[in-house]
Amino acid sequence: LASSALAPIVATWLLDRTGGVTAVAWYMVCTAVLSLLCTFALHETYGSKLPDQTRTASRSKPPLLPTE
Repeated sequence: LASSALAPIVATWLLDRTGGVTAVAWYMVCTAVLSLLCTFALHETYGSKLPDQTRTASRSKPPLLPTE
């Protein structure tokens, strides 16, 4: 919903609509609180067993570039 790419667009729109920076400040506060809540919702993975990811790269077809 709130991403860094949309932040300047939303801030400019809010500034245009309201004529003041208060709405922009509240927007920034809300996105900061949302980020903090998302951070607290993350789970710690230190010491957890990771899934086995021992895939090996294999080439079943020759490369597309011509060889000399």
